[in-house]
Amino acid sequence: MSKRVLAILTTTLFLLAMIPGFVLAADVDAVGVELSTESVMTTDVLYDGEVALTPDETFEVTAYNSDAVYTVNNTTPLGALRAAGFTYDVTDKNYGTSSALLLDNIGNYTYVKGGSKWYAYVNDIYKDGYNNTAGALNLIELGDGDRVEFYYAAGISDATDLDAVKAAATAAVKTVASIGGAGPVPTEWTLQLSGAKDTKVTKAYFENGLACSSTHKVSWTDDEGNVWEGMPLWLLVAMVDDDPDVGDKHYNFNDELNAQKYQVNVIAGDGWKATFDSTEIARNNGFIVANTLNGEPLPQQLDSGKGSWPLHLKGSEVFSGRQVGNIVRIELSNLPEPSEGWTLEMSGEVGDTITQEEFEDGLACTGSGHYKEWTDKDGNVWSGVPLWVLLGAVDDIESSSHWTFNDTLAADYTVKVSAADYSKTFNGADIARSNNYIIANKCNGISLTDSGPLRLVGDGVTRDDGSLSGASVGNIVKIEIPELQTLEPADGSWNLTLTGKISDVFSQAEFEDALTCHSKEWTDGENNVWSGIPLWYLTGWVDDRQPHKYNASANYTVLVKAGDDYTKDFASTDVARSNDYIVANKCNGEPLTGKSWPLRLVGAGVARDDGSLSGTSVGNIAEIELTSFEAALPVSEVRIIKYDEDHTTILKEVTVDYLWMERDSGFDVIGDGETVYKFEGITNNPDDVWDADETYPGGFKIQNAVKGTRIRDLCELVGGMGAGTEIELVAKDGYKTILPYSSIYTDPSVQARQGDAILAWWSDGEYVPHYNGMRLFFTPEGDNVYGQWDMHETLPEKYWHYYYGDGVRYPSCAGLSTKHITEIRVYSVPQGDWILELDGQDIGGLHYDVSKTYFESALSCQFGANHQASYTDSKERFWEGMPLWLLVGFVDDADQHSNDAFNHELAMAGYQVVITAADGHSVTIDSTGIDRNSDYIIANSLNGALIPESDSNWPLRLVGPNVSGKDSISQIVSIKLLGSDKPQYNVIPADDVVYSIGATEDGVKTMTVNAGQSGFKYFTVSI
Repeated sequence: MSKRVLAILTTTLFLLAMIPGFVLAADVDAVGVELSTESVMTTDVLYDGEVALTPDETFEVTAYNSDAVYTVNNTTPLGALRAAGFTYDVTDKNYGTSSALLLDNIGNYTYVKGGSKWYAYVNDIYKDGYNNTAGALNLIELGDGDRVEFYYAAGISDATDLDAVKAAATAAVKTVASIGGAGPVPTEWTLQLSGAKDTKVTKAYFENGLACSSTHKVSWTDDEGNVWEGMPLWLLVAMVDDDPDVGDKHYNFNDELNAQKYQVNVIAGDGWKATFDSTEIARNNGFIVANTLNGEPLPQQLDSGKGSWPLHLKGSEVFSGRQVGNIVRIELSNLPEPSEGWTLEMSGEVGDTITQEEFEDGLACTGSGHYKEWTDKDGNVWSGVPLWVLLGAVDDIESSSHWTFNDTLAADYTVKVSAADYSKTFNGADIARSNNYIIANKCNGISLTDSGPLRLVGDGVTRDDGSLSGASVGNIVKIEIPELQTLEPADGSWNLTLTGKISDVFSQAEFEDALTCHSKEWTDGENNVWSGIPLWYLTGWVDDRQPHKYNASANYTVLVKAGDDYTKDFASTDVARSNDYIVANKCNGEPLTGKSWPLRLVGAGVARDDGSLSGTSVGNIAEIELTSFEAALPVSEVRIIKYDEDHTTILKEVTVDYLWMERDSGFDVIGDGETVYKFEGITNNPDDVWDADETYPGGFKIQNAVKGTRIRDLCELVGGMGAGTEIELVAKDGYKTILPYSSIYTDPSVQARQGDAILAWWSDGEYVPHYNGMRLFFTPEGDNVYGQWDMHETLPEKYWHYYYGDGVRYPSCAGLSTKHITEIRVYSVPQGDWILELDGQDIGGLHYDVSKTYFESALSCQFGANHQASYTDSKERFWEGMPLWLLVGFVDDADQHSNDAFNHELAMAGYQVVITAADGHSVTIDSTGIDRNSDYIIANSLNGALIPESDSNWPLRLVGPNVSGKDSISQIVSIKLLGSDKPQYNVIPADDVVYSIGATEDGVKTMTVNAGQSGFKYFTVSI
């Protein structure tokens, strides 16, 4: 039904209801109105149940905007969210003011600027930590039974109106805090399942599933006679392993996907998890997700103090660290993608898998240089790739991106070509660079079928009569070089299997040989010295097809597996070039023994705060596997551009990445990766905003151990900065920091306080882009702090950076530390400077001079109001600049930088905005016409470049849809706000018989026509 028809029907019903005796049916169905379901708001309730929170315990959370790590108590709203099993993101952008971590994202529901966001409530009271410590989700202490709820909604005008928020919410998380293990066991819970699809299993649904079929319920009795009962793990996996579900049962375990192997992660409320290969848990009732112990609901904690309720992983196949309690989430990772054709397995010095696409498009295509044809005795033309070309993929360790064939090795090995049930072996010397052995994928231009996808053909596998012999293996699935494969270890020795884009098996001897170049040590909390090879080196061996080239841009998951299949996973971004993860083969100079033998993962990355090894320190390592490969992250680059004197023409530009800067540039690496350089936080003291005594009362906003390259060295790649010019450091979001020549080419006084200005590409053990992209850092001497007073002493005033809070303009040197820098702009000659005078004193406001630098920096500001606007005029000229109302709002009252800086009420009351040019010409605009719109723009840019000094419009011009010819003005130097003194008029009617003179209570004169008067009359008033 259309909105128009519904509106007419509503009006009709309203009119009928006014008719006496007409009764409007209370039953909506009786009226017969069909409402579109599009207007019904549905809420995705992600979780609705109790969460067990242990008091006096903490966890760490990383702010996703800064990568700073914070410690949070379990018994907080953030703790409740974590205990429910959700991934979430917080920002610390307001932490310096409120100590609050602000919640942005939960799962796939992310913060949208000006749109949907998360609203948090404790016992129905709205909690917001922005400038409000009492409302901080990381600080609020919860009591037993407190309700903590999160709603994701848009269009909310009053966040305290919970009913309105609920009505608008599209997603929700509802928790009830159950604090401590001694109290009564909570009653309700929800289990999150995530795989090919996401779903939720409530307590009631789980229990109904146990009751509906005998195959759904399994039990196991432990060594102490306790009976654990619940549902097989594989059955829960079956609920989300494919989409749509394939099979004739209510839920069907996908055996085909399982055969390709993926990972099953069982996750507790505190983040602890156990990881299993799908092949291990497949239809295996030895893995039980138990919900009862001896016939009763699980206790919140076992006697050992470990969490148990609501679900605990138990069973005959589950031991020690795999017994996850307090299960809140089961997640499938590295699920196989739908099949995209056949694969050919290769095995030799390394292992590799060639896909159908790689074979057909990269090897067996006519332009590859490897394509060969062979014609049999019947005239059939077979085409494909010589066998020796494929052997080049696995016959040695590649040092380039192209396979190379090792002729020397081929003389002494054999080659085994296998179908699924049949194989033939050939001498490597016969195959070497011979086109008599071709792995064919086509015959007469048509893909093989009966003997497909691949068949070995050529003169090397024919009979005397020219027909193909039994050596012509069809349906090929694997090609091996047995002599180059690592042998099974002898008794007392060991092998380490590495699996990723390629695979390799390190023998003990090979591992120990690698130690001569790659050995690292780590000392634990008891002063034991562990030694071995960094994990990143081993992952780098198989993360692409070049073992000696570590692919730092790859994005994958690292599984470290013990001989008993105990597995822990790590993000490649954490492991990347970090020596905090070491695969150790010795402790205190002696080979490992016991459960650690032969290899154990050690280091700061898997240690507790006291230096002892945690449960993520996998011992008895047998395999390291890389899974869940995502699109490779691009290697972070920076573009350096030098402009001519017109500041538009590019004289020279280069683009370099951080790998080049570190290894190949020849430039000094600044920073040792251990010295921590800091930027002071704001003082939060209105009486001492500069901290001239350098006591750092506000602590440090930024503090990192960094490595980087001098920006001066990068400038020299394009010829250097012109004397007296500025440099622009531009972030990927357009944010721009402008610094003077003296900050890059420092004199001794600046060098002492500021140190080198560097582009940092390494921070706290990680390379970009894993922390904040490439970032501007200063490296001062002494205490290694760049403070507010350092900014005061080393930079001219127009380059100072500020933070506005509670009506105070605080110097903020940390604002200079631009992150995610992608472009550096330098100039050959200085550009003309200018000042724009803003004066609101006539209406009770402020006076402020805006410099060119400040104006340009404000345009790229990403916080608060939208500072940039654009306009295309009738001549198709594209202008960019700042809306007039923003500049007016800066001086119309004392509020300069909040969301309410522009005083709407004052503007509506009316004042005059007078814009004046350098020659004294001015235009006047009424304040009521500029209210938060882009109809009037103060432009500093024309057609994508700053207005040049030679242009008659320089430095600023008024443009916009409401700017007519008479209002057009350029060369703007000032904007003043003047009060509107409107004249008062007193109207006095003259006495006349035609009317009677009176007045209202407010003193307004009235003229009432007397009775009997008609016709056209004149009357007189004095003004």
